[in-house]
Amino acid sequence: MEFYTVVYDLRDTGLAVVHLDGPHDAPVGIVAVVPRNRRRLLRNDFAFELMTVISFLGSPINSGCELVIHDYIEESLRMEPPATQVFAVETAELSSDTAIVLSAHFERLAAAILDWMARREPRDDEAIESAGQWRSAPTELGHDVKTLYA
Repeated sequence: MEFYTVVYDLRDTGLAVVHLDGPHDAPVGIVAVVPRNRRRLLRNDFAFELMTVISFLGSPINSGCELVIHDYIEESLRMEPPATQVFAVETAELSSDTAIVLSAHFERLAAAILDWMARREPRDDEAIESAGQWRSAPTELGHDVKTLYA
């Protein structure tokens, strides 16, 4: 089983769109990482914008739960102390075996994103602002996962 993942280093977060090799037309999951040291840069509408991306790319598995997920993210960001936070949402209905593997992939992916963003941290705010430009550095997160960082 292979996952193909595109990871973006945005000004305030890392965002990953995960695809599963096979018949799926849309992504199977979205992972957002909010590093503690970028919390001050977090957009006020982060929860809304993340749910917009998730809905646009395939919506959560349980259709109609977008508002619940939005409220959970917003509440988590408001109530938690400034700590690194990871939000992962499955966007495709998968078998239970595949969902378990996907969950493990999300965990490895979140750790890899944090590590990758930390290595890029010497960038100043101006460089972070322009992070929407593509820069690729292919890497592997285990023998069965291919990830492209942008």
